[in-house]
Amino acid sequence: MNFDVIGGLHPASTGIFEFFKALPAFAAQKGLRFITPLEAFDNIPSVAPAAVGHAISWDGYDKDVSAWMGNDLQHEALRAVYSISERLRLSKNDVLKQDFAYLLSADHFKFMSTKQGAYVPFSPYDSSFDAFTNYMNVISDMQIRLNQEFPSSIDTDDLSAQLQLIDNQGKEIERLQAKIAKLEAAAGKKEPSAKKKK
Repeated sequence: MNFDVIGGLHPASTGIFEFFKALPAFAAQKGLRFITPLEAFDNIPSVAPAAVGHAISWDGYDKDVSAWMGNDLQHEALRAVYSISERLRLSKNDVLKQDFAYLLSADHFKFMSTKQGAYVPFSPYDSSFDAFTNYMNVISDMQIRLNQEFPSSIDTDDLSAQLQLIDNQGKEIERLQAKIAKLEAAAGKKEPSAKKKK
């Protein structure tokens, strides 16, 4: 169930909020409990393998993913967001990574849908092209922010190798510092304290 059902498709006047507020207590009275999909996977044995030959969804007559990946705008947006994913993976910037996660929300691609009869959840855009234009502007901004951390003149593979080298050198420095501290302790010496700034 999509969360826009709560208060969106079913407004407050339908009693949807009261229903969900009361649901846990009624479930408990009946001996039912809530679990996450991962808990279900871990705790409930499977009956048989499920063969799924292609991606499926709940949307539209075809029940496929064409509402998210059915036109050139969506394909270009997906290509653009995944084109920065490898370089972003190397980043230590948590804010940038969180923003990237937001960009992967399925709603962005649904707003770009031109599929007849596709349910587009309360799109803030006047058209699929407006949704695409806004998304690509955000991707462009993300690329600028990423290039500030890692200049685009450096190839992603070279960048990965350089970052790995820096990480390995940092670990080696820590190892050697620990060894020095051990040797100094064994020799009965104390490490000189840092001079305080006045």
